[in-house]
Amino acid sequence: MQMGAGLQKARSGVFLLTPAYLTGRFWIERELGTLLGKSILIPVLHNVTFDDVKKYSGILPDLAGFTTVQDSVEDIAKKIAAGVILDEAV
Repeated sequence: MQMGAGLQKARSGVFLLTPAYLTGRFWIERELGTLLGKSILIPVLHNVTFDDVKKYSGILPDLAGFTTVQDSVEDIAKKIAAGVILDEAV
């Protein structure tokens, strides 16, 4: 399976980490590999903890991210938008 052109061309990415992700599905790991090369990668944890993620990956816990335990989905979306939307005046 080949990665989509959109994912390859993206300058940033949001990565949702869930219990299903931590089961180690191969295609998800390939997508993560593509996203790790982006200038901005924002992990969002849902129903998992940073300790859970640390057991799965030594790289991901070092990234700044959000968790649905601490923030609402709406608040997370606003924070992500503020970090990835280009200022058109620039």
